[in-house]
Amino acid sequence: MAVGYDTSTSGEGTSVSSKTVSITVANNRERYLVIHIETGDAGNTVSSVVFNSSETATQLYTIATSTNTIWAYGLANPTATTANVVVTFSGAPNRCSVIVSSFYNVAVANPTGVARTSTGTADTFWVACDGGTDGDMAVGFGARETLDFQAQAIANVDGIPAFIASGSLSAAASVTSRVAALPAGTLRGDLVIAHCASENNDVHSCATAGWNKLGQTDSGAGWTVSHWWAVETGSLSGPTITWTNAADASARTHAYRDAKADGASCAYLGTVGAGIGSTHTSTGGNTTSDDSLAIYVDHANGSTALATPSSWTEDTDSGSPTGPVRTGVGHKGLASGGTGSGNISVTGTNAAWVQQQIEIFHADNGDQTERVNFAHSALGEVMSVVTEPADVYNTFGWTCSGGALTATTAGAFVLRAAKSLVLSPQPMQPFLMR
Repeated sequence: MAVGYDTSTSGEGTSVSSKTVSITVANNRERYLVIHIETGDAGNTVSSVVFNSSETATQLYTIATSTNTIWAYGLANPTATTANVVVTFSGAPNRCSVIVSSFYNVAVANPTGVARTSTGTADTFWVACDGGTDGDMAVGFGARETLDFQAQAIANVDGIPAFIASGSLSAAASVTSRVAALPAGTLRGDLVIAHCASENNDVHSCATAGWNKLGQTDSGAGWTVSHWWAVETGSLSGPTITWTNAADASARTHAYRDAKADGASCAYLGTVGAGIGSTHTSTGGNTTSDDSLAIYVDHANGSTALATPSSWTEDTDSGSPTGPVRTGVGHKGLASGGTGSGNISVTGTNAAWVQQQIEIFHADNGDQTERVNFAHSALGEVMSVVTEPADVYNTFGWTCSGGALTATTAGAFVLRAAKSLVLSPQPMQPFLMR
């Protein structure tokens, strides 16, 4: 007798420690529940899966990427009733999805074959499972992690981006690269700005995943500064910036929250200033978006502090005896698009310097979710069932598109069919007439 499919139900949650999904299990023979779970991070685990208050499911498999994890749980002989499946997590994952499916005619004493899992980063992804015999059913589950935020109901997060923290200054003599550590306390969706200076005019490059170059400016023949940006995805690394000829160099990062993450997050504002002397200048420009944060980044080959420009807030101004080098960063919020950031002219290190203003775009509705689950968006969960005609190797495939894909996960296994009992012939009983 083939495995039968009864019904499925599902639910999603955001930053919750448990998720409850109700399902009606029909009064069929050899019942079996399959619970598929997906979370939008790899740091929180499933603590328990319980049906009808006291019936505990058993884990069948789990598979994780840096941005999401999926599990499958099974429960043999669930009570035929309408009740809740409660999935409890070790913490509060930034997003969770639960799909509960009811099957019957399952060999409940030994219900599943060997589970197979896979991960990938392509829009077409697949997973295979051990083939069953006639009447068995293959069950697959897939999830797709993207940076496409349009499919989510999110809170209103309009507002000017905010400065969070600066990373430590990374300076060294006679090197061909600098690694700039990320600031402490960054969350998914935070924008990180990096800048690097070297005592030559070599072209700066960066192969670290996620980093985009804004540009590079020379100050004379012995000082050049490049600017970079990236969005924290939960697995972002500080940039490794390289060049050809060894030189004294330094680099630093700065983090901002509530910045745009869909497309370009920032752009140069106004005209860069460069020179050698104690007055550092840059020409402001008009913002191109409402609720922008304008920042200045000053990178000098000396140790004297940069005076704080009028109407700006200074966030970081510190130096290092290695180099020597001084970095200064500050900001101002500009609520209306087309507003000028203003020119800067202040005293600072009497040496080579580059000063640049940057516009950081704000996060519209649809650009981000509430803080920590920023980079976890609409999923493509799929629950597929196929009755096996014979002993074959079964493969599930999903094809998706849209959004900046970060990871895919998938798993599959076979549900074994219960075998019908063969009734033995019974001897005939005499029929007595009275």
